[in-house]
Amino acid sequence: MQRIKRQYSRTSLSIGSAFGGWSKIVGNSKGGEQSSGSVEPTETMVNHPLINYLISNKNLMRYVVHFNIILLLPPLDIIKDIPISVAIVETHLIHLSPKTMMFVTLNGLCGKFEEQVITIFNGAQTNNHRPDILAELLQSYPTNDPIFTTHASGADEFTYNGNHIITISIKFPICNNSLPWSWKMKPSQFSSPPSTTMYKILMELQNSFDELRKQIPNIEEDEKNDPQIRSGAFPHYFHIDCTETRINNLRENEMEIAKFHSRLSSECNSELEKKIMTFIIEFPSLAKEKFLSERKQMINSFIKEVSEKVKNNVIWQDDNGFNFITFSSNLKVFLYNKLFRYLWPPSISQLENLDYTDPVIFDSICHSTCTSYLCLQPKFFGYDGPIEFLNKILAIPIKFFRKLDAVRSPSEKIMCIYCALKAVEQTCYYISLKCVNSKPFLPLLLYTIIQADLSQIWSNIIFIKEMGDYNDSLFMHYFDTFEQAVKAIEQLPQSFELQNDQEYKVMINIRKDEINWSIFNNELPNYFMPIFTLDDLRKYFGAFPRSEDRMRQLIFSNPSKIQRDDYADLISFFKVLQNE
Repeated sequence: MQRIKRQYSRTSLSIGSAFGGWSKIVGNSKGGEQSSGSVEPTETMVNHPLINYLISNKNLMRYVVHFNIILLLPPLDIIKDIPISVAIVETHLIHLSPKTMMFVTLNGLCGKFEEQVITIFNGAQTNNHRPDILAELLQSYPTNDPIFTTHASGADEFTYNGNHIITISIKFPICNNSLPWSWKMKPSQFSSPPSTTMYKILMELQNSFDELRKQIPNIEEDEKNDPQIRSGAFPHYFHIDCTETRINNLRENEMEIAKFHSRLSSECNSELEKKIMTFIIEFPSLAKEKFLSERKQMINSFIKEVSEKVKNNVIWQDDNGFNFITFSSNLKVFLYNKLFRYLWPPSISQLENLDYTDPVIFDSICHSTCTSYLCLQPKFFGYDGPIEFLNKILAIPIKFFRKLDAVRSPSEKIMCIYCALKAVEQTCYYISLKCVNSKPFLPLLLYTIIQADLSQIWSNIIFIKEMGDYNDSLFMHYFDTFEQAVKAIEQLPQSFELQNDQEYKVMINIRKDEINWSIFNNELPNYFMPIFTLDDLRKYFGAFPRSEDRMRQLIFSNPSKIQRDDYADLISFFKVLQNE
């Protein structure tokens, strides 16, 4: 079975003044037409997956050419094992303002060039890819909370159908919490504890609720008028609604995780560390072309073997002796983190050239469906409550849905789902007295899942079901609800009788044009947008240092100063040394 390839895209309407004017119309054709064109990449760009994606999506390429969009190119050695999704491509296509050197990606991330340093700022992304909307977003985007930095390492261009597309080489892919390579973003020592735990995710929900309550005026007055709160049946709006016992258990689990990593890093465990490292190194070849269930069994067998080996070691014993359940659970999470790319269906498909994996196929189907419905409002799903503050409130569950790809263990993914659904549930409590419809939960849940625009939603479900062993009935109930909601999205038009709704028909037809990156001649102004030429960019960036010289100096003088952005240069330098 061949993998389903989807054409994903957005509208191509006017671009605002924040980008400095208008572009010359180049190579236009009627919307929906697919014109053929030749691509002449430079030698360094040959077989780069982002360029190959553009070549295969001619409508998107026309859109890029018309609006003089710049392509950011991460190093091939780093990006080659990452499945190229729509989100990844859109994150590396930017509108650049020559006046401020601020830029916005096609999925609404904003950043800034300061000479060769690239900074990405924290802020709300958008699923609306109209250039004028992105321009407005860029003008109002907060720049006081940087979340990611990398460096430019060169500027170049390639030719498509006689038109030049400028590329800026960057030293590391642009990452944010919702992108599937965030597991690769922060390098750590072999035995460092994970940066994300179930307890931390739950506390993030609590903090989000606390901040939200500050932003909703008169919320305390509303609580006084709520009969459930007055009776004591419900404490207050927007609380995590989790028992102290469960919270304490999660906190204790986090402490056990820290204790596990501390013991693992002990010098007394050097033999165990070597054994684990050997398993991690050999796992890719042993697991190749095996099903997820078989890969899980390999890990379980190794955990059992290691547990037998260390159970009599005093280092791994507490007051009650050796706790097999705690040890095996922590070791499993540890191995999942280290082996994630060989357990995650999309990356397995990429690394092993498998085109038949069901999760990847259903990812395409689910994502295409959700993308088609991004234009719909909650009212189309039966919601008839107030819309004031609704988008601000639902930004919380959308945020947790988008964290799904960034966490690596099934239990952490389940916690993200629980927090997202809990936020929707709390929203329903808040608006329940103002709704004519007595059951707003399903409409709002469907709406938030669609707005989260997850490109690998089914892979997450399969990964949790195949690789997880988490048995908490509360969290699993929320996971089951999430899975049923994802399946329900396929039946949306029939379920809500939308086929005969005229407004629905109009919006869906517009959406089809957006998805095909259709460009209509009557919507495109015919005058220039002042932008950088390739020479302008090279002058702005200045001279780029020779990576080989810098790597040689770092390795032989102070290797501790090697940073994440140096990874690609380090790989290239090792290749040079090998040739020498």
